Amino acid sequence: MPQLILSANEEAMPDSEHLSILRRGVDAWNGWRADNPAVRPDLSDIDLLDQSQAGACWDQAKGKVNLSGANLKGVNLQRARLSGAIFRKAVMSGADFTEAELDDADCRGVIATGAKFNLVEARGVKFQGAKLDGAVLVDANWCNGSFVRANLEGTSLRGNLSGADFWGCDVYLKPWGTTITGVPDIPVTYPIDTPVESILGLDPHTRRMVAEGVYIKSLWDRATVFGRFGLRLWGITCGYGQSLSRWIVWSLVFVLLASIVEVRIKMNFANHHIVRTDGDATTETVVSRIDRPDFEKAIYHTIVTFATLGYGDITPVTFAGRVWVIIVVCVGYIMLGGLVSIFATKLGRLS
Repeated sequence: MPQLILSANEEAMPDSEHLSILRRGVDAWNGWRADNPAVRPDLSDIDLLDQSQAGACWDQAKGKVNLSGANLKGVNLQRARLSGAIFRKAVMSGADFTEAELDDADCRGVIATGAKFNLVEARGVKFQGAKLDGAVLVDANWCNGSFVRANLEGTSLRGNLSGADFWGCDVYLKPWGTTITGVPDIPVTYPIDTPVESILGLDPHTRRMVAEGVYIKSLWDRATVFGRFGLRLWGITCGYGQSLSRWIVWSLVFVLLASIVEVRIKMNFANHHIVRTDGDATTETVVSRIDRPDFEKAIYHTIVTFATLGYGDITPVTFAGRVWVIIVVCVGYIMLGGLVSIFATKLGRLS
């Protein structure tokens, strides 16, 4: 069976002329291509599955087609059988390949900005150097595909990516974060449906980062209402263990609030030294003074208590004061433990 060739280079051809030749059949099309190798075919915005537009030519050639360099902007290729098809350097921005078969298709260097590849079967597809920014690759089978040095800016990656090669794509797998309300913010480029260990080409730092982001998202998705409350608290305070600065800020906020409370609590100020000299004899006595601390002393006492240093020169004299100091000590243990943990993790990873 003749092969439909839509290779292209420089000039652009009007849609009407292109469709007229295309409707004549494979032999007429390939003969015209041989006589006009420099003309760039323009298939933009047509429905290649619509017989009134493409005629019988497309129906006979699908699955064996060479569309290298063709203009396929906005083209409708839903459910098309394109296994082994050649799209090398074709322009297919906004094209719709929903439920198409693209096994072993050659899509190297294509421009597919905003294209739809939902539910496709694309095992072994080659997307090396392709521009897939903003494309939707969702619920598809990309097993053993190659995305080496592809542009994945804002690309939605979902489905089976086992054995897929993403070498050179680390820059598009940006660090995940946390919203101000503690909700994990996972980039759409993260392959959440495939264990990151089965994806090839990622450097160790990116692989670990993606694995952690996917894990946090899975915790969030299956958490109950109360579980999400705890996750939000975790996210707000330290970005799920990622943000040392958040933890330090919240520690300082707690110290400040605790100090404001302590200025209302009566304290025993011990070690107040009085020195008396009587001739050659010098006596020193230690007296205690009970009073509410000023803000400076409250800050001092809160930091000492929070850091569990416990100098003991200022102590509460009421039951409520003692309870409050116990709370500050317990929170201090937790906050300092978390601070050391986050710092040690970042130091060990150099991140």
